[in-house]
Amino acid sequence: MHFGDRTGLLLAIVRHMDETLDLGSKLAHVRAAQDGAELLERAMRLNTRFWSAVFPVARILEAAQNDDPALGSAWRDRMKFRQQSFLGMTEQIASLGDLSSAWDINEAAAVLYATAYLDTWRELTLHLGWTEDEYVAAMTRLLRQALLRRS
Repeated sequence: MHFGDRTGLLLAIVRHMDETLDLGSKLAHVRAAQDGAELLERAMRLNTRFWSAVFPVARILEAAQNDDPALGSAWRDRMKFRQQSFLGMTEQIASLGDLSSAWDINEAAAVLYATAYLDTWRELTLHLGWTEDEYVAAMTRLLRQALLRRS
């Protein structure tokens, strides 16, 4: 009754998970980077640690998102939050003068979001066996080459 309905309860649970994982301060650490390259490395480190921590719940939400409206709402809520977080990171990269002129902010943010998506992380780490460090190094290298201006 306190959450209104099943959707409200599920939204509260997934948001509580973020609080429990101290996601706010971890995102602040990413945003404290001094340049775009450092920001991307910190973002990819957080990304792999986050997916590792929430994977059991995330895979259920993702798998059921089209069949269960409440689970779908929870999944979309978290993905919208991620999109906004990556948009903020991309805006910061641009404000630092590090975003390649080949990208506008929204396109670059979408690429960052898609690159850090659960499917990519799952495939590389769980199916191909990459370690956290291998994932961070490769994804950071990819994103630096794709999104950052050449010095």
